[in-house]
Amino acid sequence: MNALMKHSIGALTLTASLLGASAHAVAGSDRAPTGDGPSIHVHFADLDLSKPADAAILYQRIQSAARHVCTLSAAPWDGRKVTNWQRCYDGTVEEAVLRINRPLITAVHRSMTKTTA
Repeated sequence: MNALMKHSIGALTLTASLLGASAHAVAGSDRAPTGDGPSIHVHFADLDLSKPADAAILYQRIQSAARHVCTLSAAPWDGRKVTNWQRCYDGTVEEAVLRINRPLITAVHRSMTKTTA
């Protein structure tokens, strides 16, 4: 992978909606988040996504970031906070994996969620 391409995909911004019901990931380190909710940058320029160990590290970073933004977006007065948090988390991780669109990241995600699609 050339240096320009590696730099352009070297960060991901995860953004949760304020309702916690959905989340979005925007590829690119210089792009602003698209939602109104909290966001966090996940950097991965230091990883080689053709290596299973590095793909697993990135997936852990995505999970951690999703937990963080979804917790920040949860309204304390929401009676469905747990359900909305889980929906936010699942959607944020799924969207990040789809945006990255790398076979090993997808494989790690499938193994963690036990999905075949």
